[in-house]
Amino acid sequence: MRLFPRTPMLFVALTPLALAGAVAGPAAGATADTTCSGWNGAQPVQPARFSPLYGIAAVSPCDVWAVGIQASNLDATTAPPLIEHWNGSSWSTVQTSVNPAFLERVSAVSASDIWAAGNTQAGALILHYDGTSWTQKPNPHDSDGTGDELSALDGRTASDAWAGGNNRQNGTRHALMMHWDGTTWNPSPLPSAVSGDNTAVISVSADSATDAWAVAQVDDSPVLLHWDGTQWTPSTVPGIWSVTALSPTSAWGVGYSQVGNHFQTLTEHWDGSSWRVLSSPSPGGTGQDNVLTDVTATSGSDVWAVGRYGGDDDQPLVPFAMHWNGGSWTSVPLPVSGVQATDTNPISVSAAAPGQAWVSGVSGFDTNGQFIPFAVPVPVVPNVSGDTVSTATAALTSAGLTVSGTQNTTTNCTPSITGNNVVGSDPAAGQQAPVGQPVTLTICSVTVIHPTVTVPDVTGEDDASARSDITSAGLHVGTVTLKVSCTIPRGQVISQSPAGGTTAAFGSDVNLTEATRSGSAVHQVVPHFCTQ
Repeated sequence: MRLFPRTPMLFVALTPLALAGAVAGPAAGATADTTCSGWNGAQPVQPARFSPLYGIAAVSPCDVWAVGIQASNLDATTAPPLIEHWNGSSWSTVQTSVNPAFLERVSAVSASDIWAAGNTQAGALILHYDGTSWTQKPNPHDSDGTGDELSALDGRTASDAWAGGNNRQNGTRHALMMHWDGTTWNPSPLPSAVSGDNTAVISVSADSATDAWAVAQVDDSPVLLHWDGTQWTPSTVPGIWSVTALSPTSAWGVGYSQVGNHFQTLTEHWDGSSWRVLSSPSPGGTGQDNVLTDVTATSGSDVWAVGRYGGDDDQPLVPFAMHWNGGSWTSVPLPVSGVQATDTNPISVSAAAPGQAWVSGVSGFDTNGQFIPFAVPVPVVPNVSGDTVSTATAALTSAGLTVSGTQNTTTNCTPSITGNNVVGSDPAAGQQAPVGQPVTLTICSVTVIHPTVTVPDVTGEDDASARSDITSAGLHVGTVTLKVSCTIPRGQVISQSPAGGTTAAFGSDVNLTEATRSGSAVHQVVPHFCTQ
């Protein structure tokens, strides 16, 4: 498995199961643009205490699938798989009769051609969604027995998909690869250097029938593999744990490299002849581990990578994303808060559209001992209401967005938002937006002049009544000075400033002088004790 410190993988030793044919899913066409309201902060369903989402596939920003497992404890012996779907307004779980099982990867060719891969006790598991239902597909390793695992998956076309992982032989795991030709899943032999003891395929991506890349784990090290249409050939490119292919002259690999005592992010690009390391940010700095776990791309100027930093010596486990725009990598904040911001392991990323992606993983293990399913889009418009234009611009730029040269103005301002400050934005706060999209700000065009109000006369009233009358008039109670009096009841207002009947600015203070009987007044005018 790939390196996921502080997030133990569920142990899956599955009991016998009854394999079924079809598994109902959302109806084809149910995610039409007319029903898509954009992300609203909704989180995936958590059907069990341990419900990680290991894989994610975005057909569009409003048609997203995520897979994992739903278990009541870390020993997921009898746990069913977890399939969740985002339809543009909410997440829902999709039940499956393949149970128990474990799903680790999902890949979408189209809205009606989606693959998911994992394992059952019988062997490797592959499911297919045709736009109406999920169906188990036979594969060469589906009856190998307990221990098989598919941890890499890529569906390119209806007749070209890859799945990789490992199967158990004599107590050790051996890497395996399979190819879908439109009709059947067939074995794809691997070089002996990456298919011996303690090996596994952990990532695969193809851009054509004759050009694909994969990553095999050999002991504790990654080995890069290339497919030329006939065979897989290994090459030594240290540090790459996930790969995505765009063309014969463009592919990306991400992972981490050792720098001093810690890991730092590593990104490399294939240009058709060689792999080259490109500078990438490590948001946690050199004093913490910074690890990239997955990568995806739609073009040479639209590449996404996700990872996390921290996680050692009680440090928070902080998720992050970064984007390549054709010239450089830039960190892009994920829309997280609370536990998600400090205890999350992002595992998978999928491009939803040019400039947009979805990230999945797991949150909360160190905080509350649970695997809370995690799935969010990126970028998301930050809330800049009340900010100055310069502060809003900085926040939007940090989120990977820009500020439109055209701004709306409004006189519908509030006392808390004064002239030239931001009232709102389009797209609104919390909505998905592609990297670089201009965001139109709505600015308060007038300086709010607070109205004047008449000061109520509260002399002779007790303290509670006076406070109520003052606040009801839109004013605040200011300083209360206590004055000793032997004739006026304690707490009664003796005088006020400004005087009743005068005018004052809305929200201004009214200072009171009230009677007291002892010399213990906080703001006492005349120290005295009544002797009567």
